[in-house]
This record gives sequence, structure tokens and C-alpha cells, in this order.
Amino acid sequence: MFNLSSTGHSPDMFRKSLLIMALGSALLASGCNSSSSTTISTADTTTTDTADTTTSTDTTDTTTSTAVVSDADFEATDWTDATHSKSADPNFDEVFNDTQVKRLDFVVTAERWQSMLDNMTTTYGTFGASTTGTTGGAPAGGAAPGGGGVGGAAPVAAQAAAQTLITSDEDQVMVPAEVFYNGKEWYRVGIRFKGNSTLQGSWQSGILKLSFKMDFDEFEDDYPQIDNQRFYGFKKFSLKNNYLDNSQLREKVASEVFKNAGVPVSHTAFYTLYLDHGNGPEYFGLYTLVEEIDDTVIDTQFSRFC
Repeated sequence: MFNLSSTGHSPDMFRKSLLIMALGSALLASGCNSSSSTTISTADTTTTDTADTTTSTDTTDTTTSTAVVSDADFEATDWTDATHSKSADPNFDEVFNDTQVKRLDFVVTAERWQSMLDNMTTTYGTFGASTTGTTGGAPAGGAAPGGGGVGGAAPVAAQAAAQTLITSDEDQVMVPAEVFYNGKEWYRVGIRFKGNSTLQGSWQSGILKLSFKMDFDEFEDDYPQIDNQRFYGFKKFSLKNNYLDNSQLREKVASEVFKNAGVPVSHTAFYTLYLDHGNGPEYFGLYTLVEEIDDTVIDTQFSRFC
């Protein structure tokens, strides 16, 4: 029986807002009509799986992640301009609704899901090591998202994991997955686990309810059908697991406080996440969806100064 872990870690919202304002100031200083672009080269090194492989790079880092590509023949039948196209303006009312808890579904192949778990084991060691003291590999593909007891594993275990923080310059592997929302499908969306100390703490405490990064056109080179795919005008999101926050409210409340004070801040909303990695939809928990700073925050909250 799945035991929901109300995991959460209070983010430093003040520092996040300062970062947003600093980025906005830099944008203004460079001139509103100026443009620049950064090209990130793809490394030559790939890993081998039973299917063909391709190498892709996260847009914010120069690290390399490998995903299996053997399913390029499909038709994006749910695609509409309003829901999937880059030409659509960001629909904040639809995505960041304060009156509802909405639902997202991820569907990922068993092989790709296992590659994500294996990558976590390589980076942070045995799943649940700080609570079990055992050694071994990644959890089985069907392992439940929660940890032990209300709020997941005991805070003492999480603190012990934090004392031996493992630093890594590489993001977790990003793989294609299908995302479903309100009866519509988004195709070959890039998903990966995200975080640093919170990611390590959750993993080592035996909590599989991990935070995710979503990028809707990360794999457009491999799947031309999703060129410039968006989710109601948004390219990227973070799904925060609210690690060590039993209230599940800190991220959302802090965002609303800054927004009501007129401080630029990412929009947030509550979503339940269900994940199917081969055994049907599995409830992963309540998450906070967070608008990405380098996606729409700068454009929408600083454009009035141009």
C-alpha cells in the first residue's frame, strides 16, 4: 500500500526573487531590442542500449544525457495551436489556477524509467541507504514513491544525508515521456529528476517521490513532430516534491507573498502526479508546479520596462 510522503523543503524564495530581478536588470541593460543566443554542443560520447541511442543536452547545462530513440513514427493527433504551439501566448489562467488541484500523467517506458533510477544510483548511491544501512542498486521499477511513516523517512536520516552532500556537475539523465493533461497528450516531453541536496536527501531516505524537470521540446531533433512544442505557451516547468514540508504549502505561500508585494516571482500551482512506467498509472503525490525563470518569467514580468 502506497504511503504518501508529504516531503518538502522550503526554498529560499527571497534569493530566487533577487535572481529574477538581477536577470531582468541584465536584460534591460542589454537593450530590449537586442538578441543573443547560446549554442550548446552535444558531446560525442553516448551509452549503448538494446535500441538505437541518441545524445541530447539540457538547455541550461553543458552536460550530456542519453535517451533511447526507437519510437519516432507517430502522429501528434492532439496538437492544436492553443495547447501545443509556440505561437500561443502563455495561458496563466489554465496552467496556474489557484482554485483547483489539477492532474498530470507521465507515461514512460520501463527501460527509460529504469535508466533514470540507475543514473540516480550512480550519482547518489543506494536508494534508501540512509534509513536501511544496506548496499545495493536502484529500487525495482515498481517501487512505491513514498518513504517510511508520515512525511517519508525520519528527519534525522535526511539530516545525515545532508551532512555528506554529494556534489555533481551533471544533471540527471533526461528521457522522452508522454504527458497527459485534461484529456490531451503532449509528445516525447523531456523529463528528468531535479534538485541537489533535496534530491539526494529524498533518494537516500528511501523516498521515490522526487522532483522533476519538464522540457516540452527537448527532443525535437529526434522527433520533428514536436518542433517547438509548448504546454499552453510554456516550454519548461519544475515539479517540486516539497521535500520535508509536511504542510505542502511553503513554496506556494511564499510565491503568493512575493507576488502580492509586487516582487517578480515564478507562478505556482498544485498538481497531483500519476506516473506509468509499465504497470499502469501510479499515484506519486501532490506536487507544486513552478514556472521557470528563464522561460516566461523574464519575458512577462520585465517586458513592461521595454
